[in-house]
Formats: sequence, structure tokens, C-alpha cells
Amino acid sequence: MKGRQKIQLSLTVKILQGLALERKNALVQQADGFDREVAELEKQEKKLIASEKRLSTKVEIFRTRKESIKAEYSAAEAQVKIN
Repeated sequence: MKGRQKIQLSLTVKILQGLALERKNALVQQADGFDREVAELEKQEKKLIASEKRLSTKVEIFRTRKESIKAEYSAAEAQVKIN
């Protein structure tokens, strides 16, 4: 009976080792997937930051142009009132 129990225990240990290895491999694959996802998100973040900088520059140029046009309009309006 002891021999049989040892064999059963040995088989149980091997089954558990196999399950642990399967879980480990699954977790390694999942971690690799997360690493790829993080890399892709970092790439997207860099693109978004660059786009935000370009848009901010365009908005600032527009604001400056708008203020310049307002000043020109006010000057023209004042000139008309003088004449």
C-alpha cells in the first residue's frame, strides 16, 4: 500500500507541476502582451503630444493674428471717425 501511495503522490506532484508550468507560460504570454500594449500606448502618447504641440502653436498664431486684425480694425475705425 505504501508503494501505491508513493506512486499516486508522485503522479499528483507531476500533474501539479504540469499545471503550474502551464499557468506560468500563460502568465508569461499575458505579460508579453501587456509589454507590447504598453509600447504601443507609449507610441500613441508621443504622437498625441506632438499633435498637441502643433495645435497649440496654430492656436497661438491664430490668436495673434486675430488681435492684429482687431487692432487694424480699431485703427481704421478711429481713422474714419477723425475724417
